[in-house]
Order: sequence, then C-alpha cells, then structure tokens
Amino acid sequence: MFQGYLTELMISLFGEEWLQGGRMELKFIQIVRMNETLVSKSRVGSKEQEEAGTRFGVDLWCENQHGEKVVVGTGTGWIR
Repeated sequence: MFQGYLTELMISLFGEEWLQGGRMELKFIQIVRMNETLVSKSRVGSKEQEEAGTRFGVDLWCENQHGEKVVVGTGTGWIR
C-alpha cells in the first residue's frame, strides 16, 4: 500500500519513464493503523549531471496525521 503512494510520487516527479529505470528502497519503521491518514513526501538529496541526463537522488517518506514518519527510504530518477 505505501509503496503505491511513493511510486505515484516518483512518477509525478520523473514521469512514466521512472517505471523503466527508476529505483526505490523503503523501510517500514512504524505500524499504520486502519483509518490513519498518510501523506507522501520527498526531498532532493543529490543531483548529478551525466551524458544521458540529470540523475536525482531523492529522500522519501510517508507521515501519518500526527506528522510521524511511518515509512522512510530513498529513490533515484532521471530527467533527460
């Protein structure tokens, strides 16, 4: 479930091409209870210019309605 929220976030940042070459690693750090509200968030952690385009490293997380992180991770995507 959480992976879907963060996958949707990565696609909104990098487009559907992200599904072909993007990467995401997640760690579940807290239990999510039924009816909790979750918000997906991201922050650019790195940016590298390469021949094929610009590669971004992104910090990812989901927070519950109390602002507590429940999932954390990183992702990589390209803008060509």
